[in-house]
Amino acid sequence: MSRTTQDLMQITASVLQEWGTKQTEQMQKLLLARVKRGNATDNLLARSIIFDGSKVTTNGTTAVWNLNDYWVYVDLGVKGVKNRAKTYTNKDFPSGFKFKNLGVPPQMKNAMQDYITRKGMDVETNKGEAKKDAVKRMAYGMAKAVKRKGIDGTRFYSDVFNDAGFKRLNDILEKALGQEVEIRIIADFKS
Repeated sequence: MSRTTQDLMQITASVLQEWGTKQTEQMQKLLLARVKRGNATDNLLARSIIFDGSKVTTNGTTAVWNLNDYWVYVDLGVKGVKNRAKTYTNKDFPSGFKFKNLGVPPQMKNAMQDYITRKGMDVETNKGEAKKDAVKRMAYGMAKAVKRKGIDGTRFYSDVFNDAGFKRLNDILEKALGQEVEIRIIADFKS
C-alpha cells in the first residue's frame, strides 16, 4: 500500500512534533545547567522557550520556536569592554558580539531595575535617598559591571540545533517514512 503525499506530510509532522518537544526540553535543561544564577522558576529565558509545534503547510512541514529576543546573546555570549567573557560565533554571527563602551542604554538599565525588583534584592539607600532612586543607582552599577565583564556564552541553543542534531532528525524521518528526506532549515532571527 503506497502512502500519499498527505500521509507522508502527517508522519513528518508527527516525528517533528516529538523531536521538537525533546529539543525544547534539552535547551531548557542546558540553559538552566549552564547559567550560574538560575533555576526553573527564576529563569525567564528558559520559561520563554516555546515550541509552537509542527504543522503541515503547502510548502512542507514546519516547526516554530519562540524565545525571548536576547536568547542569541546568552547562547553565544558578549565580550565585555575588558574582554573577560567566554564567547562563541556561528555562521549567522561570524564575529560574535561585544560591548563597545560602558554606556548604559535605558533598556538595559530598566531590565536591571526589573531584575532587582523581581528578585527582592536588598538595596542600600543613602541618607535622604528614596528607595526607587537607590534601585536606579544599583541597576546602573550592575549594568556597567555586565558591560565591563561581558556575558559568558552558554551554547544552550547551539549545542541542540547543530549538524549532529539535524542528522539525528534526518535519520528518524528516513526510518519513519521509508525513504530519503531533505531537511531545509529556515531561521528567522528577529532583532
